[in-house]
Amino acid sequence: MKFIGQYIQQFIARFKSDVYLDDIDSGTIASGGNLGLDSNNKIVKASVSGGSSGISHDGSTANGVLTFKDADEATVEANFTFDGNDALISSTGKLKLRDTNSYINSPTANNLEIVATDITLDAAGDIALEAAGNDITVDSDTLTITSSTADQPVLKLLNTTDDDQASRLIFEKLRDDDGVASGQNLGEIWFFGQDNAQNTEDYVAIVAEIDVSTGGQESGKLTSFVAAHDGSNQPGLILTGGSVSQEVDVTIGNGAASVTTVAGTLTMGSTATINNSGVIQVAAQTVIDHDQLANYAANEHFTQANITTVGTITTGTWRGTAINVAYLDGQSGTNTGDETTASINALDITEVGTVDSGVWNGTSISTTYTDAKVTSIVAGDGIDVSGATGDVTVTAETATDSNPGVVELATTAEAVTGTDTARAVTPAGLAARVSQIVNIKGYVTLQNDIYDYASPYVTDDEAPFQLDKSYGSGTIDSSTEQAQSSFFRSNGFHVPFACTVSALQVQASVNGSGGGNIVAALVEYRPSTASGDTNDYPRTVYEEVTVASNNNNNKVATTTIDAADLDATVIPAGSHLMLMVKGDSTTSGDLAVVSMSIGLSW
Repeated sequence: MKFIGQYIQQFIARFKSDVYLDDIDSGTIASGGNLGLDSNNKIVKASVSGGSSGISHDGSTANGVLTFKDADEATVEANFTFDGNDALISSTGKLKLRDTNSYINSPTANNLEIVATDITLDAAGDIALEAAGNDITVDSDTLTITSSTADQPVLKLLNTTDDDQASRLIFEKLRDDDGVASGQNLGEIWFFGQDNAQNTEDYVAIVAEIDVSTGGQESGKLTSFVAAHDGSNQPGLILTGGSVSQEVDVTIGNGAASVTTVAGTLTMGSTATINNSGVIQVAAQTVIDHDQLANYAANEHFTQANITTVGTITTGTWRGTAINVAYLDGQSGTNTGDETTASINALDITEVGTVDSGVWNGTSISTTYTDAKVTSIVAGDGIDVSGATGDVTVTAETATDSNPGVVELATTAEAVTGTDTARAVTPAGLAARVSQIVNIKGYVTLQNDIYDYASPYVTDDEAPFQLDKSYGSGTIDSSTEQAQSSFFRSNGFHVPFACTVSALQVQASVNGSGGGNIVAALVEYRPSTASGDTNDYPRTVYEEVTVASNNNNNKVATTTIDAADLDATVIPAGSHLMLMVKGDSTTSGDLAVVSMSIGLSW
């Protein structure tokens, strides 16, 4: 017997209550379907609201973009619209990329801001920045342009205005305090390269500074430096504003061994003075008056009026040319013209006494006729003598640690270097050289652009080596103060007398993830009993030394500051020298061990 259902080809069924299905195969509901099975295989219809679409929405902003709210409702965004051409985020909303740290927004009207830890502009073609307001401001410590092409990169300033003016490169130094003084640098241009060991060297520098800052008397100073044989930078050309208007003083060369070459003719004022062959060119002179010469000295030259007649010379041998007979008294009767040396020697010359002026041109005079005569010169310690009579040469020997003699004085720079064994040190050189080496060490978990200094002795059993006291800022100045007691109780070196920093070397080992730098600062804290100094800050920052992270505690990076680059500010007696350390965005969180060696001179 067959089931009746087998014979039914088409029918419509209507049920009054629920319908359940057994042994149902899994499948996909057709697009737009609303009928399905619940967990008990009961046939159910999906809930529908908000009209035929099945999803309701809230909000009524024109062109507002719909965003998901819940399973059956969407939100019409009031601050995010799209009109078919343009998308608009109104107010101060942000377009975030990847995370909350990278976004684009408009914080104020007509202002666009791009925020991220690092921003890279990667264009297959060119990048053009157009500023209708005529100003582009970059707030950064370093702007680097890199190229691997020969004779590149090029920094080009192009002016296309139809006038006689041109582009300008301006270095401007502005201070908020009243510390402007002579010697303040206004701008520096440095030229770096490598030596044959791949060490980076500064070969040439141009430095502009203030010579006189007094109002109404302002003058500047421009110095060109070059590496002078040993790598140290020495000034070769100095232009200095004079002490009066319309005056500029120029210094060329450095040291007595320097050579200044003039390729053409040297002109003084409007007159050629020395040509390129070294011949002095003198303008036409009517009368040259000795008394008007720059090196004039009284009685240095003689005229006929200065010569006094002393009478007849009775002894000696005449060594000059023949004397005209008109000037001789009692000449030989046989001569009718000028007398010769032989005829003069045959004359009866009367002795007239001591000749106390003039140059003796005769033969050697016997010691019998000389007063205060020298009978012999004897060599001694440090003195050599070439002979006992005739032309005697007295030579001073060079002094050594076992032989008296002449010694050259050392310059201050040679005394500070401390390697010369042939020169003598002056008190000034000794004062510059006398020094003490101080070492400050510590370890720190680096913060991004925030300085740390040593924990107080009374609160941390890791003191003085743990630098765990946060200064709260990456800039050391009066805007950030700490309790004076935390500075006094921190690790440092107490200076009992005034001195200066003459040497500085920093070594650092960083255990991090890669790249980045740390900065070690040598600062000065001055204890005070003043009522207003319960909170204080390091008064002077002598040096901030940047050390590259090597990201391996088994390696130590060393940075030595050139003596010429050290701050020459005097450290007052009673000050405390302290070490402060900070990291950057890359080394933040890394552990660093830092050693700072300080040479003090007084």
